[in-house]
Amino acid sequence: MTDYAELIKLLRSEECVPYMTMRIMREAADAIENLMQKTRQLKSERLVSDGNGGFVRKSRWIPVTERLPKYGERVLVFGGVTMYVAYFDKNRYGGESWHKLNSKSHYCNPSHWMPLPTPPKEETE
Repeated sequence: MTDYAELIKLLRSEECVPYMTMRIMREAADAIENLMQKTRQLKSERLVSDGNGGFVRKSRWIPVTERLPKYGERVLVFGGVTMYVAYFDKNRYGGESWHKLNSKSHYCNPSHWMPLPTPPKEETE
């Protein structure tokens, strides 16, 4: 892992001698490539900074035409003007369908879904 502070110090040094220049330039190029790779990875995983030096997954509405959740995974769904907690699974007729939780009508036909947020941790005193 690159020590960025030391690399920056060397790049800004007026005492940088010619034989060190190529080494420093290679290390700087490696560091930039490393940061670019990490940035691409974070974007592809849809991660954003949590403000405390860590990362959390950014939620978004996923069209059902793009992909479906795993069978049985409880998710938040949107259909028309209403949101429900539901899951996608096999139905009793051998097909697949969306099933609402805690509802008198068991089936729904959402256009989008997203993972449920992580529940809050219980505070202990």
